[in-house]
Amino acid sequence: MKSFQHVKLILLSTVGVLSFSGLVQGHTFTPNEDSVFLSLMDDLKSVILSIRANGDNVTLITEYANDASLLLNSSTMKEINEKNQRLGTTLSSSIMKLRNGNGGIGEHEAIMIKDTIDEIISARIDKSDLENATIQSLAISLDLNKIIEYYSKAYDTTSSKMNMSEHSVMKELHSQNSSSTSNSTSSHSNNTINDIRSYYRGLNLANVTTERFNTEVKEFLNPKDIEFLNTAFIDLRTRLSEKSTINDISGIIHGQIQPTLQRIFKLVLE
Repeated sequence: MKSFQHVKLILLSTVGVLSFSGLVQGHTFTPNEDSVFLSLMDDLKSVILSIRANGDNVTLITEYANDASLLLNSSTMKEINEKNQRLGTTLSSSIMKLRNGNGGIGEHEAIMIKDTIDEIISARIDKSDLENATIQSLAISLDLNKIIEYYSKAYDTTSSKMNMSEHSVMKELHSQNSSSTSNSTSSHSNNTINDIRSYYRGLNLANVTTERFNTEVKEFLNPKDIEFLNTAFIDLRTRLSEKSTINDISGIIHGQIQPTLQRIFKLVLE
């Protein structure tokens, strides 16, 4: 049976922490090295999925390839190469090919890059830590904050951390007592994406994050929590696809998923 490791958490309550401007912010977690690396690799996978989804847009592909290169900076590559230089070289070569090419990637190539990333994760993180649901849930929480950041940037909203009015937060948090928020049909007033690259990053990271939840965390949950979080993750991806309001997205993440993971794995408030 997989172990549970105590990971400290700073949870800035969405209701309890108010800024002088009357706005509130969501959950901020104190990560450990393994969770940060897992989240970084999830981010990289989201870039590959975004390239795959925009194979006919050379400009976007080039920008995504540059995004991948930024994620794989010299410090990260040094860390990867120290564990397995062959995998590091393979990954670097794949990203370089994308940057120097003038087209997208096929499904087979995307799968190969994803498999390389998974091998890198296995080489970088000890098996006991990879099988630690607390570390996995913390990585998921980091991913969720990135999703809000990308979605916020896509619509050029004022804060990447998703500031909301107190009234809006109370309304969104109230919804966490419900098993579904699928009845909401609200969307952005102008429904205009200003940064398509960030939008696809957020959308695809939500898919990657859901996969991590399904494969690494779900088995530790009781049926009631499985049902609740399954619904929340499905709702999150649906709302992203439908371009729902930023408050809707934040309500699901900060009001439902993160507090539930915090409760289940007994993450301690600092």
